[in-house]
Amino acid sequence: MARERRLGFILLGVFYDNARAFRLYSRFGFREVVYLRKLGLRVMMLPMDFLGEVAYMFLCGVTLLLPNMFLAYVAQWVHDRTASDDKGG
Repeated sequence: MARERRLGFILLGVFYDNARAFRLYSRFGFREVVYLRKLGLRVMMLPMDFLGEVAYMFLCGVTLLLPNMFLAYVAQWVHDRTASDDKGG
C-alpha cells in the first residue's frame, strides 16, 4: 500500500521496552531515528526510495542538532501531510 501511494518513507514509534517489535521492524528494514527518552519511545523509519533516504539523513541530523524539537517537527509534518491528504492533495 505504501508503494502504491508512492510514499518516500514510513515512520513508526516503538516503546523502548518492546524489544520484540523493535527486532521485527528492524528485520523489515526500519532504522531507529531517535529515542525519545521522556516518552520511552523509539522513532523508526523505513526509507522507500532515494528521497526517503535523504529524509532519513535529514531527520537524523535534526535529532542531533535539535533533539528536543524533533517530536514537534514530526508532529507538525504528519499533521500537514494528513490535512493535505484529506483535501485530496
